[in-house]
Amino acid sequence: MLLCQKMKTFNYKGLVILLSALAFISIVTALPFIQSDYSSTEQLMSELALGGYGFLMLFAFLAFAIAVFTAQQILATYDNNLALRTLLIIASCSLAGAGVFELGDYDALHIGLVALAFVLIVLAMYLVPRLIPVFQAPTPTIVCWSLGVATAIFVALGQDFIPMGIAQRLAAGCLFIWLLWLAAFHQKQMASH
Repeated sequence: MLLCQKMKTFNYKGLVILLSALAFISIVTALPFIQSDYSSTEQLMSELALGGYGFLMLFAFLAFAIAVFTAQQILATYDNNLALRTLLIIASCSLAGAGVFELGDYDALHIGLVALAFVLIVLAMYLVPRLIPVFQAPTPTIVCWSLGVATAIFVALGQDFIPMGIAQRLAAGCLFIWLLWLAAFHQKQMASH
């Protein structure tokens, strides 16, 4: 009986987000060590697909896509807001598409898909506290909005003020922090019920 109780409160979706984040981070952290001519400071993460073992970036983008798709599943447990879920589903598909249509062969499409995904995720970060009552408390609102604003600031700073490679990693870091926070928030909510 106790095992059944624990299984009901186990956050599989949170585990999927955690493992997906670890997969993405592991790949984009390991590849620069293999690709000696790659500069993590100056180059975009997508450019890792152009070097040795670059095919692994497909798995990195798929992991990111899985994390975002799982986030919309978590949000659906609180409020099945179709508009919000659609934003994250499109963002997830965009990330998967960016993995398939990589730099070098499909530059404009790849860049557009990544940009679309980032914009839609940030928009979702803004809308979550506005549309889902359980996230309207001060802490969830601050977390969602501050990480969304930070993502946008890092992208903007990467245009002129800090190296693009650093800016993109900081922006992606904010998105992953939000995804991991969402998983932890969901676990806490499950444990309290």
